[in-house]
Amino acid sequence: MSITDTSPDFATRPSSSQEWIERARQVAAVLATDAVQRDRAGRTPHAEVQLLKDAGLVTLLGPEEHGGAGETWSTAYRVTREVARGDGSIGQLLGYHYLWAWAARLVGTPEQIEEVERLYTTGNLFFGGAVNPRDDDLVITDEGEELVFRGRKSFSTGSKVSDLTVLEGVLARGDRRVGAVIEEAYRSGAIYDSWSEYFNNDVWMKAFETCGVDMDFYTTRQRSLDEVFPCDFIDAGVTKEFLIREWNCAVNEQVTPNCRQRCSGCGAKSFGSGVCYETVKG
Repeated sequence: MSITDTSPDFATRPSSSQEWIERARQVAAVLATDAVQRDRAGRTPHAEVQLLKDAGLVTLLGPEEHGGAGETWSTAYRVTREVARGDGSIGQLLGYHYLWAWAARLVGTPEQIEEVERLYTTGNLFFGGAVNPRDDDLVITDEGEELVFRGRKSFSTGSKVSDLTVLEGVLARGDRRVGAVIEEAYRSGAIYDSWSEYFNNDVWMKAFETCGVDMDFYTTRQRSLDEVFPCDFIDAGVTKEFLIREWNCAVNEQVTPNCRQRCSGCGAKSFGSGVCYETVKG
């Protein structure tokens, strides 16, 4: 029996947060019927994502004026939790979708936010994302009418079932000059920026301009493996040589064994504690 055979009738749209949570429980019940079998088969979850769309959960955070539910993150968290009770993998996909659907509010202009939210809400579109800290930053090049992303990401959550995929050029590996930018942004009112209602992208752009710091130096150039990074003076146990090996493994799609299976010589053993010194019980 397939998911389409067991899906309930979603003709009636929920009108409250509690009803949306109940809708998520209905979805979870459907997913739970064959979650183990699907996981073992390793099938791409096209039908499962369509179930999320049919249930209205994909546009839960979408603006009401575009046909979304206009719900809060509190409801989205609880909906994600309920879906994950039925199938943890689909719960993860849904949680990431909500994150990427909201990402424009963190970094976009009002016009960009309006366009992204209108696009995905009216189209009932599902987000995937190729954003992870293990891989090197993508190089972003402005080629006139389009931005071109060049590079490699070792995994992309939900890419095979997504209608839209988020790519990221991160402001990372900041040095002392970026420290000056952070202080300038703080003095200009940037505080509690993890909450979208406090984040103001214009403040940060102005701070970069005021401090004379070029963002492209951090976001749009390829770094060599022998570059001295601002964090190199920090001893976190794990060596830079190991991180370089891990980066090469990611590029070559090679998996590093779990520490309990085989030591990979990361350097953390120098601390004299942790998993390096666990006694494996037979």
